[in-house]
Amino acid sequence: MANGTSRKKDSARLVWDSKPRRAPNPRDIEFQTAEIVIPNPQRDAGQIPFSFRDGRIMDGELDKSKMNRLVWGDNLLAMQALLTQGYEGKINLIYIDPPFASEEKYNYQTKLAVADLSNITKEISVIERLAYLDTWAGGIDSYLDMIFPRFQLMKRLLADDGNLFVHIDWRMVHYLKILLDEVFGSERFVQEIIWQHQIMGGSHGRKFPKAHETILWYSRSEAYKFMDKDPRVRVDFSDYVKNSMQRDQEGRWFYTRRRMSRKATSDEQARKAHTITYVDDPEQGTLASDVWSDMLSYQPLPRDYTGFDTQKTE
Repeated sequence: MANGTSRKKDSARLVWDSKPRRAPNPRDIEFQTAEIVIPNPQRDAGQIPFSFRDGRIMDGELDKSKMNRLVWGDNLLAMQALLTQGYEGKINLIYIDPPFASEEKYNYQTKLAVADLSNITKEISVIERLAYLDTWAGGIDSYLDMIFPRFQLMKRLLADDGNLFVHIDWRMVHYLKILLDEVFGSERFVQEIIWQHQIMGGSHGRKFPKAHETILWYSRSEAYKFMDKDPRVRVDFSDYVKNSMQRDQEGRWFYTRRRMSRKATSDEQARKAHTITYVDDPEQGTLASDVWSDMLSYQPLPRDYTGFDTQKTE
């Protein structure tokens, strides 16, 4: 600078009065095993202790560190405990669907079959129980107090090739983007994915109807894993590309187009006024875009529905 002082690069931060000054430390918390599930006992018979009876295994007979875990509890405490159990830098993928700061309360439904004294089952009744409150007494500050330390722990848990996906909507996406830039570094931001869903019901007032949510994708390092050959992230080429597909003298597939995505004429090809894109295998299609519009239903299929208010489709 003109006065001889240097200016720090990328020093922008999100500041609020109650922002935690220190990252949370690991905590030596012992998980209590509520249930051990063996999905396929016949397949895994060689790994199940002889004492296995009716789906029950005595505690200590299995190496639970090698098993998948479904942890029931506050994920802040769970992550602190995982760090003390050797999981730092071991997690390949984290997906979170945090509260949206919607100022609503959310319930889940439970069906109860009540039998009377004559052992005749009565009609199944449905009760609703509170799942969680998405209300914040301290406003945005208290929401950020909740999410910030969790991002810090997630960074420590992720492996070098790991990815973090944060599912959020318009209410908090701009705040979380800045926080994630601070925790992971802006260079670790990979992409913003738009999930387009059906228009939500009700009155929309003086604005356009809501029809999308956002997924922020961050990586732990430049070595993050991206399975671009997986058929689940690929789509068919457009009819235009299919009709333009050709093979060169070496047998490589390619298609041509001008900048305006119009098929190149013979004259344009001769003048090389077009682009050439090579394709490994036309049958594999191309990568899907960052706008996902093939899952329009906000609710899961009936067979998958659990009765939870904010359950997402798969």
